[in-house]
Amino acid sequence: MKVLGIAWIGIVGAHPSTRAFYRDLLSPDLLESDEAYDYYEVGATTRLEILTPGTPSARRQRPSAPAIGFLVDDLDEAVRQLEGTSVVQAPPIHEWRSGGDRHRWIYLRDPDQNVLLLVERR
Repeated sequence: MKVLGIAWIGIVGAHPSTRAFYRDLLSPDLLESDEAYDYYEVGATTRLEILTPGTPSARRQRPSAPAIGFLVDDLDEAVRQLEGTSVVQAPPIHEWRSGGDRHRWIYLRDPDQNVLLLVERR
């Protein structure tokens, strides 16, 4: 598997003003927003998502630690490489489409139980 960079960082915004803080800081790069999240473009490859507590995505990670998604060139190959290792993957492969963009990812945890993702973009 080839890691190309950081694709995504997810932060659970438990404080009511957290989403407003990031919106003010990164407003020109807001890609999407609804009750569950604000989704920002930060540079050419990185996305920052501020998640509302209690939503399905927020419940997948520890509220006190950001989740980090690593950009990979081929998610299917990365999953094959993880099979039979000690890495615990949380299936299934998730997919999101918007316009011409397609993102696919899996969740996994490091030995300290921090949430990580492997992300492929097309």
